[in-house]
Amino acid sequence: SGSTGVRKHIRHREDVLASEAYAWAEVLNMSASGTTATTTTISRVVLLAPTHHIYGFIWGVLLPLVLGVEVVDADISALPDLRSGDLVIAVPDQWAYLADSSKAWPAGVQGISSTAPLSAAVHRKLIDEQAGGKAAPLARLLQIYGSSETAGLAWRDDPSAPYTLAPGRTRGAQGEISLLLPSGKQAVMPVQDEVKWTGDHQFELLRRTDNSVQVGGHNVSPDWVAQQLQMHPRVQHAAVRLDTLATPPKLKAFVVLRSPQAAAHQREVEAWALDALPWYAALSSVTYGSALPQNAMGKPSDWPVAGPRTR
Repeated sequence: SGSTGVRKHIRHREDVLASEAYAWAEVLNMSASGTTATTTTISRVVLLAPTHHIYGFIWGVLLPLVLGVEVVDADISALPDLRSGDLVIAVPDQWAYLADSSKAWPAGVQGISSTAPLSAAVHRKLIDEQAGGKAAPLARLLQIYGSSETAGLAWRDDPSAPYTLAPGRTRGAQGEISLLLPSGKQAVMPVQDEVKWTGDHQFELLRRTDNSVQVGGHNVSPDWVAQQLQMHPRVQHAAVRLDTLATPPKLKAFVVLRSPQAAAHQREVEAWALDALPWYAALSSVTYGSALPQNAMGKPSDWPVAGPRTR
């Protein structure tokens, strides 16, 4: 784990991950109301997520083993011809791209989305024939909630509905989630986001608590990126935020240089950032000034982007 900053090693028991794959196989056979789903039986997994990420590993390696189905290692730019019975595993940015694609899909294709929230508009566009304009919408699209530390915890197939805990997971006394291990013991997993419980097994996701944002399927800390910029000898102060007006969303920076705002110095900083930062932490724009933006109360504030954004 650790898309930015110091990476940390997280250990997961093999039998626990295997039991999770069986839990998701059970969820795929039920509807949001807990009844048996009427969707097409899964006959193939089309994988767009990397298998070295726990999301891709569980859904692209373990689940197909449980289901006994073929896996197609696919790419968003060269999606294979889909067929009824396919289960497509992708991240929100990929789903947004597919929602705008003119590619026609057959009936009976299902999808899984995780690693970050999927917007309600994109979700509905993918499952609503009128909104999406597809030959056939997705038969079902599941959003999976979890993290690298906890693996998958909950799911929903309606963007307006709360998340439902996956089989084997229960709500603890303090709002944490407990997992029944194969040994019979309980493993306690703290929820890393602010949630509102609506029942013993359902909750609404409110907001992140770790100040990370999602860019290109990666969790990125804007504060960490600002710290990296301030390591450059010409940078005195830096602020970084998510540029929601960029398509797709990327990071933007506001930089205060130690010396006068010479164009050559600006180009030097931007070239260094392009080389030093991970691709998913690349900046869509850099704005320069004599002081970081503040509001009337002296608190950090947002800033408009002047000029074209990078792609």
